[in-house]
Amino acid sequence: MIAELRDCISLPDVVAARYGSESVRFMIAVTIVLGVMGYLPTQILAMAVVMQAILSGTDTFANINLVTCVVISSAVLIFYCVTGGIIASVYTDVVQGAIMIVAGMLILFTAMNVFDGGMQEATSIILADDGEAAMP
Repeated sequence: MIAELRDCISLPDVVAARYGSESVRFMIAVTIVLGVMGYLPTQILAMAVVMQAILSGTDTFANINLVTCVVISSAVLIFYCVTGGIIASVYTDVVQGAIMIVAGMLILFTAMNVFDGGMQEATSIILADDGEAAMP
């Protein structure tokens, strides 16, 4: 509502418009920067820990250390931001959605083939066990 009445683009703009104070705008901006400075390293570390866990299970990278994984994760993140940013995120979401659709169809066909009566038998088993579990 404030953004419609005033020319606000960011959260500090909204807070400054609400309280009429430039010092509040500055404090909110500093708070956001501090939050991002805490959030971003945590995400990079999480990427590195997952990468280390995955790569340590292979023969080639069995002894990869966490620092190397942090460097690789940071390089991937920088490459991602420089080459695409939010547009790359949209493309990633499209690919993830397509994978989920294919996986859902494979699960459906697998479930249909597991039971001799197909979906009818599977549904009757679910209804006999818990009728509400078969409802949307």
